Amino acid sequence: MSDHTSVNGVAAEMGRRGGLKGGRARAEALTAEQRSELARNAASARWHRDCKGYANPRILESLEKALEAIDAEIAQLRIERSAIKRILAEQKAAVGQ
Repeated sequence: MSDHTSVNGVAAEMGRRGGLKGGRARAEALTAEQRSELARNAASARWHRDCKGYANPRILESLEKALEAIDAEIAQLRIERSAIKRILAEQKAAVGQ
């Protein structure tokens, strides 16, 4: 069992060394603009997702409320449009058009 443990330890150390070098090498290869975009995308992902990776329920609830408000506003505009069309028809009839 000691061979297995030592092999895992060696592999872990090699992976750690490669990871330490790889991150630095990648950062050096990217332009400032690319690094900025990556950071912006990461921050956006953090703000728009909860810790389990699912959509944030507060954001979903907020969007649903916004859609309901928009639907109500559209319904009100349709009522007002109908009223204006009715008044226009009455005025045209009164004038004889």
